[in-house]
Amino acid sequence: MDESYKLPRTMRYTCVGFQCLVLFLALIAVWGYFEYNIIDQSLDAYMGRLSDDAREGVTYSGTKKSLLVTLATIAYFAPVLILIGAFRVFQVFRTTDPLGPEASKSVRFLGITIVIYALSRIMNYSLSVFLLTYDNPPGTKELSIAVNNQDLMILMIGAILMIIGHILTQAALIAEENRQFI
Repeated sequence: MDESYKLPRTMRYTCVGFQCLVLFLALIAVWGYFEYNIIDQSLDAYMGRLSDDAREGVTYSGTKKSLLVTLATIAYFAPVLILIGAFRVFQVFRTTDPLGPEASKSVRFLGITIVIYALSRIMNYSLSVFLLTYDNPPGTKELSIAVNNQDLMILMIGAILMIIGHILTQAALIAEENRQFI
């Protein structure tokens, strides 16, 4: 590929630095998951969301505990998915044309990971309460839906990045068309 279509050298080195930072953060997240007993902390937090009456009626079956562990694991690793998307963006911008099709795909993928993260945050609260109390005796079952401004803002940022990825796709097509004229 022609060097004139790459980012300047200093920006490519900056991308390498951010790639290293993202990799380091992902490794810390994986290490922290096993080191700090995240599952038990998450299950305790889930129980804390319930009223006293509902908490007394909760029984743990194998299936329920498995579902709650899966939910806690997804909630914990959803930000790591964003790190994977960011790593991909830095990799593509470091090595290829920033207006090429790979760049648009990577930005769109980052947007999708952010949307998934926001949706996992929104759904985590509701699902944890439901999973804990679905088999409780009548009168102690709970259903709760919670959405806060931060979750909505994260969702909007992800949607905007997805749109920017689509715009970059159009820009890549125009740039390729212009290169053919020269």
